[in-house]
Amino acid sequence: MAAAARGETVQDLIGGLVQHFLVEETRRAPELAATLGALRGRAGRLRERGVAGLWVYGPVARGEAMPGGSVDLLVEFAAGARLSLVALASLRAELSEALSTRAELVERATLCPNRHAAMEWEAVRVL
Repeated sequence: MAAAARGETVQDLIGGLVQHFLVEETRRAPELAATLGALRGRAGRLRERGVAGLWVYGPVARGEAMPGGSVDLLVEFAAGARLSLVALASLRAELSEALSTRAELVERATLCPNRHAAMEWEAVRVL
């Protein structure tokens, strides 16, 4: 019934599911060294965009990342940097593309002190 509801044959549906599982199986978890290399390679571009500091935290920093997982980034902008929602979304998209996985950005200035302290102990500085 699931195949018919999608306008597919059972064979097409099963073939699609097998293909999906094979793609998922070959996905690798983001690794800290590769993440640092990719981000540091873009240091000049990041500074042009007003990034004064960048850190990796979360599962990637702890070596606990899962395949298909995102990379959590803590970002600090230079004083006077011109920020907008569009600029933040554009930066996030650029970082996601550079890392070949989803990047999640948290602005350091927006963290409450308790959350900031919890992130600091595991954060790895990129720039």
